[in-house]
Amino acid sequence: MSQNGHAVVHPNPPGATAMVFGAGVLPAGHWFDVHEHPQHQIAWASRGVLAVEVGDNRWVLPPTRALWIPAGVVHRTGTSDGAAMRGIFLDPVRCPVTFDAPTMLRVSRLLHELFDLLTTHDTAQPRRERAEAVVFDLLEPVEVIPIGAHPPTDPRARQV
Repeated sequence: MSQNGHAVVHPNPPGATAMVFGAGVLPAGHWFDVHEHPQHQIAWASRGVLAVEVGDNRWVLPPTRALWIPAGVVHRTGTSDGAAMRGIFLDPVRCPVTFDAPTMLRVSRLLHELFDLLTTHDTAQPRRERAEAVVFDLLEPVEVIPIGAHPPTDPRARQV
């Protein structure tokens, strides 16, 4: 976390592989402004709980779940209680997997470990390529049943 209380994200440098990882600790109550990316994104927290909002839809993501956010989708990401966030950005040209809408993903223990491995800065390119191939094989959508509850409009209730 920076001195002003905002999240600090340390992205890995882009390379010849499909994925670029950003990692940072989000303090309680931190929300990124509404934004979009030219890459696909997998939003995931290795610790804590993230929330992602796309329009009126909201996904709550414990460490066993992640959200695929297609390139160009406007969204907002944050946390109520703090989280160790991983932003996994996927080059659409090099990505063999794609979902055309935000999609909840299952994060198994193996996928968790691969995400952690790929977040490190010293993983050699051949090893990264093999790990990424396994990640793509493990991306498994989870059926989501909407609860139909809309966020409250009163700012005090939204904070809770």
